[in-house]
Amino acid sequence: MLLSLSALLLAMLIDRWLGEPPVRWHPVVWMGHYLGWAGRRLQRGARPSGEDYRSFWLGCLAWLGGAAMVWQAALALQALALALPMALAGLVLGFLLKPMLAWRMLRTEVQAVEQALQQSLAAGRERLSWLVSRDVSAFSAVIVAVSMKAGARARLIALSTASSVVNQRHSGRSARGQE
Repeated sequence: MLLSLSALLLAMLIDRWLGEPPVRWHPVVWMGHYLGWAGRRLQRGARPSGEDYRSFWLGCLAWLGGAAMVWQAALALQALALALPMALAGLVLGFLLKPMLAWRMLRTEVQAVEQALQQSLAAGRERLSWLVSRDVSAFSAVIVAVSMKAGARARLIALSTASSVVNQRHSGRSARGQE
């Protein structure tokens, strides 16, 4: 529990002080590059009209493959970190957890959507489109506000899930060390 809390606290401090890592070192950017690459390859064989189930399922497999690669990399990095002394493990896990957090950026973007909504609904929709991957052109002001808040909640849920995984893994290591 202490390890998870120290890693989370460090990630929040890094986020507050430094913000996002440079683009070339950002895991989310890497995932975007992979998905762009996979999408371009899939579009070469896509049918120009009609239902293209083959491309759909290949896209699903590409997404799952990417998710599996990220999951394996995360597990490997976590295992390496947990093999370190607890204080150092907390530091390493905090740095590894930071890109998942992005609280500073998310807070800034939510505030920007709120300010844009005060100008006009169109401006609010435009700014929200930076945060979500769906068409926002038909969203009402209420839906724009709810979508913005839902994005913030989703980040918090992802963060708490990651923290609980680290806690479970560390608890298992501690129990094995006591045998």
